[in-house]
Amino acid sequence: MKLALVGSILLLFPFFSLYAQSPWSVGAKAGLSYSTLSVDDNGTDYSYAPGYHVGAFAQYRVAKISVQSEFIYSNLVAGVEAGGEDLNFNTKYISIPIVLQYEIVPSVQLAVGPQVGFLCCVKSEFHPVTREKFNEQDYTKAYKNTDFGFQAGAGWEAQNGLLVDLRYYFGLTDISNFEGVAPTKNRWLQLSVGYRLKFK
Repeated sequence: MKLALVGSILLLFPFFSLYAQSPWSVGAKAGLSYSTLSVDDNGTDYSYAPGYHVGAFAQYRVAKISVQSEFIYSNLVAGVEAGGEDLNFNTKYISIPIVLQYEIVPSVQLAVGPQVGFLCCVKSEFHPVTREKFNEQDYTKAYKNTDFGFQAGAGWEAQNGLLVDLRYYFGLTDISNFEGVAPTKNRWLQLSVGYRLKFK
C-alpha cells in the first residue's frame, strides 16, 4: 500500500511542477515612439517625429508560443511640411494590441498581431482642411474615434524579466472623419523597455 502511494506521488510530481510554473505573467513597459501619417495628399509632406508611450501587458505562454495582450497610451507626433514651414501634428491614443509571440532562439521572440486604438485627442499647428499653418487647436472631431491595424516586431528578454522590444504598426483604417480631410492612416515604430513579473 505504501509502495503504491509513493509510486502515485512520483507519477504526479511532474504535473505538480508544471502547475507550479504558471503560464501567466504581467508587466509594464515604456519607451520611444517614432510616428508619422500616411496621407493621400500630394501637396503636403509628412515625416516621422519622436514621441513616447507607456503601458502594461499580460501574457499567457505555453512552451515557445505566447499570446500577449497590452494596454498602451501613446503620444504620437508627425512632422508636417506646409508652405515651407515645419509643423507638428500631435495625436494621443490608447491602444490594445494582441500579439502572438514565438521564441525563435532562447530569449528572442518574433511578434505579430492586430491592434485597435481609441483616439483621445488631436492637437496640431497644421489645419487638416486648408492644409496651412494655424494656431494650435484641437481637431479631434475631424478624425475617427477608433483605428485598426497590425503590428509586427521582435523582442529580447533576460532571465530576470528585463525586456526590450521593437514593433512597427501599420494602420489600415482611414481615420479622417471630416469633409475636406484627405484619407489618413497611422504609421509608427515603437522601441520599448520593460519588466515582466512571472507568477510561481
